Amino acid sequence: MAIRSRITVRLDEDRKIIVFRVLGDVDGAEIVDTLMKTYAVLNEPWHYHLVLDISRHDGLMHVSHIDDLRQRWQALAGDYHNTVRGAIITHNPVSFARIGNVRTSFKNKNIYTFREFKDGMAWVEKGELPNYEMVDALKSVANF
Repeated sequence: MAIRSRITVRLDEDRKIIVFRVLGDVDGAEIVDTLMKTYAVLNEPWHYHLVLDISRHDGLMHVSHIDDLRQRWQALAGDYHNTVRGAIITHNPVSFARIGNVRTSFKNKNIYTFREFKDGMAWVEKGELPNYEMVDALKSVANF
């Protein structure tokens, strides 16, 4: 039986957390469009923490998709600098290797990559990082 590809979105208004889960072979452009459509309906979306769970995503977000997301996010958030926490959940070593560039390109998001969903949630909920993320970005990639 084939796995159906899909993106699910869960919004927790009280805690200001959005959880995106990507399953199967979903194009990176579709992921970016879904993220931005979700942000577009929120009042002050720059107040929301984000968990992007791509641990079951069969594709790869290309650099062009990440750059598109960055540009669209900055256009939406503007100069508002409320730093929110972002967590990317993945087992893909390429995603871990990219996090340094992703982290610096989003001015008002503090983004880390995690292997486990629970670790990503601890980060967005409480600002707690697991030991492997407490080291600098290059060492965390090597720890993969």
